Amino acid sequence: MEKAIDLDPNNAQAFQAYAFYLSNTATRSDDALAAIKKARELDPLSVSINTDVGCMFNRAGHYDEAIEAFRKTLEIDPRFDDAYYNLGIAYERKGMTAEAVDGYLAGWQKEGQEHIAAYRAAFAQSGMPGFWRKHLEFLLQYSTSENAPTSASPFFIAAVQARLDEKDAAVRNLEKSFAAHEPYLIDLKSDFAFDSLRGDPRFKAILQKMSAAN
Repeated sequence: MEKAIDLDPNNAQAFQAYAFYLSNTATRSDDALAAIKKARELDPLSVSINTDVGCMFNRAGHYDEAIEAFRKTLEIDPRFDDAYYNLGIAYERKGMTAEAVDGYLAGWQKEGQEHIAAYRAAFAQSGMPGFWRKHLEFLLQYSTSENAPTSASPFFIAAVQARLDEKDAAVRNLEKSFAAHEPYLIDLKSDFAFDSLRGDPRFKAILQKMSAAN
């Protein structure tokens, strides 16, 4: 990636990819922020880059700046679902749970009004744990389909189980994800959803196996 930037220092996508390397693999949040800001400077109207600016702010714990970045993305393209989901993360990390639910569901409108109503009912009854438990229920249903969506992969199911502190189930699905060589595992070090597993030796073993596999 550094060679690509040397060859073309005006390539926004190179800086965008480099930011994710710095965040996911090297866990250098300040350098990742600098790289993604450079990408935005080079391509200020890219919805994916503006969203990733917000993602890097999220990962660095700068949630107000993340929210501002996601709103900027949605000004450019109000249909960009990924920005809504990550906006939900920023609000949830700030403890603004109602706003978080609104953000998540704005990005999940394609699931249909019946599902949206079920999410809202679960949140009204049990807060964020109820919301995520309902999401897990839907993901497990999707995962049995022959044409299961990406969101129902073992990695994403594990992420929700980890949020709900279902450690054993989450680890089992991470093992499945590793065995299937799912690319989403690259986010394992930086994804907030797995915070409950950071001290678990089984989680650390998966990270070690990933390093060995690489």
